[in-house]
Amino acid sequence: MTDKLTGLPNRSLFFERLQHGIQRTNHGEGYAVLFIDFDRFKVINDSLGHAAGDELLIQISRRLQKVLKAAVVLAGQLPGSKIMTFTRHGFMAQGLALLRPAHSPIFAFTPSLQVLRQLRLLRAVEPILLELASDPNESIENALAHLRRVGLAAPGDKIVIATDIVAEDRLVDAVQLRTLR
Repeated sequence: MTDKLTGLPNRSLFFERLQHGIQRTNHGEGYAVLFIDFDRFKVINDSLGHAAGDELLIQISRRLQKVLKAAVVLAGQLPGSKIMTFTRHGFMAQGLALLRPAHSPIFAFTPSLQVLRQLRLLRAVEPILLELASDPNESIENALAHLRRVGLAAPGDKIVIATDIVAEDRLVDAVQLRTLR
């Protein structure tokens, strides 16, 4: 019940899992739905052809799965670890919420008040409004300082950072492990 092209759950599996999630809410549990909308995707299909559009979908799904799974596996191996991500549209935080280990809170930093409000609906995600710096390392340091300042992290805590950043005009997927100083 997966899409033959991307390997992601197809519409039937999506609705089956959605129904299961809705039933879980009756027992006090939550669930999350990851919805990704690609702006101007029709332009790619129309100008470059459906084969190019299909290849783009495959590459995007592989990249997203790779980063999310790596972060979750790493956090799962480190009891007491925390997961941190930076997100302009909420995709990374939503994906992490779907996969996360039970013991790892997710701190999602976003510069968007609208995304912050959307992320508040996800179980296990703590959205935090933070203007992102042009230098990714500066954004990470600002976020870590914020977590220390408000008591959400302490020296010695393990922080798994999962993000996709734009560096030198290319998208770079990154999973890092830092020990808070």
